[in-house]
Amino acid sequence: MAGYSIIDVEDAILKVLKPLWIDPDNPADPPPVPPQILKTLKTYQGELEKKEDAEHLIEQVKGITPAIFTIYAGSKFQNNNQQVNETMFWGLFTVEESLRGPEWARRGSKSNTGVYEVIRRMNELLVNNSLGLNLLPMEIQSQDGIYFDNSIAIYSTLFMTEQSYIQDYVR
Repeated sequence: MAGYSIIDVEDAILKVLKPLWIDPDNPADPPPVPPQILKTLKTYQGELEKKEDAEHLIEQVKGITPAIFTIYAGSKFQNNNQQVNETMFWGLFTVEESLRGPEWARRGSKSNTGVYEVIRRMNELLVNNSLGLNLLPMEIQSQDGIYFDNSIAIYSTLFMTEQSYIQDYVR
């Protein structure tokens, strides 16, 4: 029996975070408690690539924040005969923009959530959560600021989970 695939775990992460997402096709009325805060919740597709300059990055995220992007960051394996222990790492980028400046992007205001609040809510949902799968609960490995300018704040959080399974051998 093989373990969960990368897609299985990624889909489970997105499902756990979905209560934070504002579905543009079905906005809640009245808003749920706690309120939805994300305009974008999806797998990472290069949206944060800093191409030529900061203006390009600003254009990439304009109108899609606050946002969380997920990306599979790799696995480590321990094998004992057919028993496999796989430690999976997941990167989650949290992004917020504010034309009022970097402090507003980080701390928020009446008109924007602020990346600190997005991180707090994301962590509340993911830490110690097995994602509805037979996995060890998610743990935070690190949290880092990766980009700041006058209007954007981007943080990366590295989560870890683990699964054990019996490796199927094909002979």
